Amino acid sequence: MGFVEEMRWTFTPPFGWLQGVAFNLTLAAAYLVVWPLAFDERYDVVLLFTVYFATFIMADVTTTNIFGHDFSRTQRRLDAGEGFMGILFQKNLIQLMVVILPMFVITGLVTWWWAGVDELVLALPGILYPMLLWLGVGNLVSVAFPVLPAPVKWRLHNWRAGMWRMHLPVLLAYGIPYGLYFGAAYTDLPGNLNALIRFLGDEPEKWQSGMILLVASVLFYAFFTSSALVVFARCGLLLHGQAQFLASAPMPESERALLAARIAPGDADVD
Repeated sequence: MGFVEEMRWTFTPPFGWLQGVAFNLTLAAAYLVVWPLAFDERYDVVLLFTVYFATFIMADVTTTNIFGHDFSRTQRRLDAGEGFMGILFQKNLIQLMVVILPMFVITGLVTWWWAGVDELVLALPGILYPMLLWLGVGNLVSVAFPVLPAPVKWRLHNWRAGMWRMHLPVLLAYGIPYGLYFGAAYTDLPGNLNALIRFLGDEPEKWQSGMILLVASVLFYAFFTSSALVVFARCGLLLHGQAQFLASAPMPESERALLAARIAPGDADVD
């Protein structure tokens, strides 16, 4: 089972994480109607909008729970002898093709038409930075804390019946990327890198700012992805706090048995 099969699964109903991409794209557009982006002449308007959409899509459980959406299938591939690194990079390559590459091309073409070719040296690294950053962060979080999917109707029924504790992991999974997003937003890495260049020398040229941001983006992706591989090497893919959920969630018994073997040690049902 290789890249072609992974791509086929991505575009096969119920579409897994791809549903989240479509939902977030729609939500991002709707949010702009209610709360338009604020900008002035200091900002690259094209980059501002593309980074907004890119972050809205990538800084979400769609990215940070990529293995939760596909836990059973991934575990079967691992049990069949496939290497985890290969599976991870296949998923990243598909995310690159489906989400990152279109945003990259759109940013490049619109920037070229709107502001000229000179702006590309800053605009293209500018769009790659949030997407590569979140791709790496998503790798780490999805390995450390994968959360199983379930029908929304079933979750709501259980919540109303008072069994809300079993759904805490999914609430945490949705909350993690938002917490990380606010932390990343306030660090302002591009601005801090430019400040460092000014401290060490002179006002940075656009190509210098773009190159440093590109290198930083790749390093961030490499760091978080390497961390994900280390976490997997130590404990594999484990389901934390989901024993009760697994016992009652609607699924085939053969799949339940497969998943039960991946419950984190020490986890117990909470009545």
